[in-house]
Amino acid sequence: MGRGFDLLEIHTLNENFMVFQALQETNASLHLQYDFNDDSYNHNKPQLWIGPKRVPFGGVNDFQYRSGCSIKDYNRWHKGQPNDHLNREDCVFMVIDDPMFLGQWEDYSCDTEMYYIFLLIIIYILYITGAEVRGPVRTQPEQIHLSYGADSTQMMVTWTTFNATNTSTVEFGKNSLDQTLTGLSASFIDGGNESRQIFIHRVMLTQLTPGDQYIYHCGSTDGWSPLFKFNATKNGSDWSPRIAVFGDLGNENSQSIPRLQEDVQRGLYDSIFHIGPQ
Repeated sequence: MGRGFDLLEIHTLNENFMVFQALQETNASLHLQYDFNDDSYNHNKPQLWIGPKRVPFGGVNDFQYRSGCSIKDYNRWHKGQPNDHLNREDCVFMVIDDPMFLGQWEDYSCDTEMYYIFLLIIIYILYITGAEVRGPVRTQPEQIHLSYGADSTQMMVTWTTFNATNTSTVEFGKNSLDQTLTGLSASFIDGGNESRQIFIHRVMLTQLTPGDQYIYHCGSTDGWSPLFKFNATKNGSDWSPRIAVFGDLGNENSQSIPRLQEDVQRGLYDSIFHIGPQ
C-alpha cells in the first residue's frame, strides 16, 4: 500500500454514505480488478483502501488519519472488526459493492495490493455525480498551514483554493467546533507561462488560551478541510520550543516525510521549518 498519499478521511455517517453513494453512482466497482481480492476472506467484495491507520504501538481500536485526527468520534466497522488478525492488520478498507455491508470498514494487512480512495479524487467524483456535469470546481482547501500571530492568543490559518469561495472561514474549539471566525481571500496569478490563478485565504484566530490544544477545520460551505489540531503558543519564556528543520526531501530513498509525519502525530514538535526546495 502506498504511503505517500492522503487517503480519504471520513468523519460523519453522512460523509460515509455520500462516498459510498458516489462510488455506486459512478459504477466504480466495474473498474476494480478482482485480482487483488482473496475470495476466501473477502467473498469477492470490491473494496478500496481509506485513510485510517493503526497508531504505532497502539491497541486494536487505536486508528487515526495522517492529519492526526482519531476515528473514535466516527467509524463504521463491520461486525467483529477491527480484529488485527495475526497482529498485522494496520490499515482499513471500505466495502463498496455489497448491499449487506453498505460501506462498512474492515482492518487488513497494509501490504495487500488494493486500489485506494485518494482524497482529491473523491472530491472530483462527488462533484461529477451532481445534477450537471461541468468538470471539477476546485473549492476544496489545499496547502493549509499555520503561523504565529502577534502574541500567544493568536494563530493565523492560511490555505488556497483554485476557485473563489463564498467565504473564508475557520471553525475551531478545544473539544468541538463551537467557535467560528471569517477572514479574507485574495486572487494570486503566478508569473509562469500558464498564468495560473489561485485564491489565498487567511483567517486570524484570536482570544486563544496560551498553551491549550485546539481542533479546527477551514474552508466554507463550498468545501471543508479535514479536521486538524494545534497547540496555542505558551506564555512567557520558561519553556523550550521543540523545532524540526528540514530541507530537500529527495526523490529516491526519501526518508524525511514519513519520519516527520510520525513525530508530528506523536506531538514531538511545536514548529517545523521547511528551508529547502519544494
